[in-house]
Amino acid sequence: MPTQQQQQQQSGESVLHVQELAERALAAVDAEMALLDSNPDGESLQAEDTNSNNTMMTFYEELVKGPGPAKVVPSDKVMGDRDNNTTTPKHTPVLLQRSPTPIMSNSSSSLKNMYQQYTPNDYDGYDDYDTNNVDTAMAMDTEPAPVETPMLQRNSPFYNQQQQQNAPQTTTARMFANAAMAIPSVVPGSPSLNEDSFKQYYNSLLDYLHLQRRINRQQQLVKAEDRLTGTLTDTTTTTTTASLSTGLVPPLSDQNTQAQVAFFKDLASHCYHMATKDSKLIEEGHMWNLLAHLRSLGMDALLWADDSSSTVQNETFVDMELRRITNQVDATSKEIYDALSSSKCMPLRRIQRLVDWAQSCVGRESKSIKEKLPQPTSWTTPPVDLTRIDTPQNTDPRIKILMQVCLHEILQGNVKEACRLAQAHGCGHMTIAWEGGQPHGYEINADHKAQLVRKKEIGNERRFLWKYMNGTTGRQSLERSKGLQQNSNSTLLEDSAMRTILTNDFQSSLQNPVINRSWTKSICVILKGGWERVVDEALHRHNTNRRRRPGPAYPGTQFEKQELALLEMSKELAGMKGSQITALLASTTAATSSKQSDFDERDVFSYKSSIMAFIVGKSALYNLCTNYCSKFLQTFKQDFLGRDTGDDDQAIQLLRFMTHLLLYLDSIDLPVNDLTVQKNAVLFQYVTYLNSRSDLRDMLALYVSFLPDVTILEFYPTILAHISNLAERKQVLDQIHDLMPTLMLPLLRKVVRILLGTTTSLQYGNDLDHIKCNSIQWLLQRDEHFGDALICSNIYMRQLLLDDDDDKIDVAMDFLDSYLPSDLVLQVQDLQEHNPVIANEAGYLDRVKSATVEHQAFGDYLDAYRAFGDFKDTLDDALSNITRNVAADLSNLHLGDSNSNSKSHPLSQRDWVRQMKELVANVADAAGKARVALYKVLAHPGGWLSLDPTTDTDKSSSGASEEQRRQQDLEKIRARHLVVAVGLYHQVCQDAAMFMSRVLDNAGTFGLDRNEVLPMLDYEVSKGLEESKSTVAPSYWYNHAKNLINIVANDAYGIHTVFPHWELTELLRKIADMVAEELLNNP
Repeated sequence: MPTQQQQQQQSGESVLHVQELAERALAAVDAEMALLDSNPDGESLQAEDTNSNNTMMTFYEELVKGPGPAKVVPSDKVMGDRDNNTTTPKHTPVLLQRSPTPIMSNSSSSLKNMYQQYTPNDYDGYDDYDTNNVDTAMAMDTEPAPVETPMLQRNSPFYNQQQQQNAPQTTTARMFANAAMAIPSVVPGSPSLNEDSFKQYYNSLLDYLHLQRRINRQQQLVKAEDRLTGTLTDTTTTTTTASLSTGLVPPLSDQNTQAQVAFFKDLASHCYHMATKDSKLIEEGHMWNLLAHLRSLGMDALLWADDSSSTVQNETFVDMELRRITNQVDATSKEIYDALSSSKCMPLRRIQRLVDWAQSCVGRESKSIKEKLPQPTSWTTPPVDLTRIDTPQNTDPRIKILMQVCLHEILQGNVKEACRLAQAHGCGHMTIAWEGGQPHGYEINADHKAQLVRKKEIGNERRFLWKYMNGTTGRQSLERSKGLQQNSNSTLLEDSAMRTILTNDFQSSLQNPVINRSWTKSICVILKGGWERVVDEALHRHNTNRRRRPGPAYPGTQFEKQELALLEMSKELAGMKGSQITALLASTTAATSSKQSDFDERDVFSYKSSIMAFIVGKSALYNLCTNYCSKFLQTFKQDFLGRDTGDDDQAIQLLRFMTHLLLYLDSIDLPVNDLTVQKNAVLFQYVTYLNSRSDLRDMLALYVSFLPDVTILEFYPTILAHISNLAERKQVLDQIHDLMPTLMLPLLRKVVRILLGTTTSLQYGNDLDHIKCNSIQWLLQRDEHFGDALICSNIYMRQLLLDDDDDKIDVAMDFLDSYLPSDLVLQVQDLQEHNPVIANEAGYLDRVKSATVEHQAFGDYLDAYRAFGDFKDTLDDALSNITRNVAADLSNLHLGDSNSNSKSHPLSQRDWVRQMKELVANVADAAGKARVALYKVLAHPGGWLSLDPTTDTDKSSSGASEEQRRQQDLEKIRARHLVVAVGLYHQVCQDAAMFMSRVLDNAGTFGLDRNEVLPMLDYEVSKGLEESKSTVAPSYWYNHAKNLINIVANDAYGIHTVFPHWELTELLRKIADMVAEELLNNP
């Protein structure tokens, strides 16, 4: 890292290098002037002119290629080197890092064509802006290639390294939230803060992001083609293959410029439109308007280098350009002016563009006064002597309005329009004081019909004399007006302002109340004066060169005294530095302290401070992005967030403006320390505000996508967890997939776990079980997330099975039946080999496999529980039928002959056997299904829910913690529900045996023996099946009950390891009771 002394030494060497080159070029110019002096007759000096121009061009080239800081291109190479077109940035701008797939805009507005030309009819707010400025700027000076922004995957080591560098010191959203506090959830009353207003910003940003990523993809295609062909393509002139056949698509660098200019114009147009309802937004419109004007010239004009070395370079460039232009002695003043206006010198072009911007701002603010001007048809004979317009007798308010309108037209550079308006309203004599400032020359008109070329003289040979005299009159009018301020309709101030503006007496103009009461008019006067200073200096040099030439005097060169006086009067504008403009505005503010509110900058941040930062250059931008932003955030938190009501609309407007400005600066990789940190802090406040308003929450995803990954994963899931509407959830999922696809799965994992981990229903709704069941739907919208849906469903199943307060078995069964796909496990198994997450996340496949086994184990247990419930229902129905039928048969027997034996009732026996056969079959079937289902749980290979010791688990801290909790929960579930399953198995066998014994016992009522009725109830027994294998025989169920001891004791199933001692003792007692019961029932 060079020391401050070394940096100063390098800067001094750069300045000496510039001065040396300048002296060589100036020597060539002086030599040419000597040749002019030696040729009084004006002989051809084309060869000498060529040599001089070559020397100056060599100066430009060497200066650009000079050592270190002396280069005219920014040292940070934000947009690449103009000479070699290198475009590799230091790191990929955050704005373009998110999505490897095209953005799918969900905005209501259609995306503007990136090649569309804006016209005044199409774009409100640019009536005075040249719609061809962008194309003209590109034609004059090719923009360097746009910043290369490869869309890196988030698992890239390079990306992760940059994320760590750009991540804020506080790595959790909770810390952000503590610092940001909570924005009041109040919808402001200002129309500029309604939903449509925010939607315009949202759509503009989304469209800009779409265009930038489209350009980025084209760059990647070009680079891929270069790798295949082994060539190096110039991206400043590269177009796609399709564009070569149509000729419609400009080079990539021009596309990048057009995309950014379109972004600024969209925002400016929106602000100007909303300014009709909220006048505060007109300044924000001016700010975006300024960025559109400067960016159309190129990134160098927008991010202006204002360090000492660059200042020397720019001054030298301007001086050399003026020497080159004014060297044409025989050229007219108009030709000199035209050459100056069309110069390719960047400092001069930037001054012109700033003047264009200021004049367009004045034109925007003048619409209200122009609407008050009466139509010429309604203008009657003036009630006063208009020849004495500068006297206090002229108090007609219509004259006042006319003068104000003409003043605005002159500020906008429309002198001809001002004259036309005055003449149309019967005040044409006023124009005498307004015309005469045009440079002298000729206008060539070709008359094709007469085959002649007509040469028309225009302009004023006595231009400097006219400016000198008119300026004197303007200052006199200003002095006379000081005693007439009580007369509100006096036009002396307007008359003085127009005269001093036209004569470039900016000091008198700034002292005029009609100018200094408006910040826009003041800066327009200063910027316009800076350009007029350049014009006056060029014409003075041109006249000086003419006066040095022997021979007859050129017309208009006799006013050297007036020329020097005018240059002396505007010497403060020489060089036109941004610091000069700031100082002049500050002095104007101090002189008009009573109207200081129009210059108020809120002490920390304002639209004006942002405008001045871009006018001044990079040093002011650095201060804006660091100190100003920090102070604004502090003020925002103290003054706005500390209140009970969020009624400070201006604070929210500034927050919205700062958010979009910093997002843009971050996207172009502006080399400012802590810019990303400041952007994240401001953006987090903006996101918090959007979340506080339900009508703005559909815009959250776009702005959240620009936050650091850590903040997104900590903050955004807490918002998503409150979304229960299916349509809204689907919209958000589509936005996340388009804007931050690499974070989609981690986000959804966090959302589901938040919902599953909540313990109160007040925060998310009344039915907490329904919310938790429905939470898995976040992971069931895309096939590649099914594995995580399975893992999270198991988390919820463990919660249900371990609930100590309520029996949640029914909820668990409903969850599997109603909220999860019936073939979820099959789909997960089919997708395991195709899931892209598996290849990038260690241990994911093992976790999915383990979750599949766990899910199947839960399913088996719930199936067994459901089968047991079906068995109990079937058994209850059968017992009620037996009781009812036996009672009816006994009644029939008592009504008959008491001495007749049972053989006399064959119909009753057959009916009973038929009914019992059906009941026994139903009970045996239900009991068999329940027993088999329970046996499947108890005799699960390796043990039900037993953990595989070879399973690879997540080694991350969060993953290890979750896996550890999972193991503990599974052990608790085994200990609780295996005991329950054993008890259910025993109960099925016992109840089935008792039912079969009761049926056989009831056979005696109808005169049937137990051994006789068994073949009647089971056809297989009649064919030789052993009684112990018949499901109708009680012994069949007794044997299975006794075998339960072997199942529990089997080490392969591990049931006895989780059985408490007293439970095991109770089980043995129950088995012993069943054995005794079997002996009693089957003697």
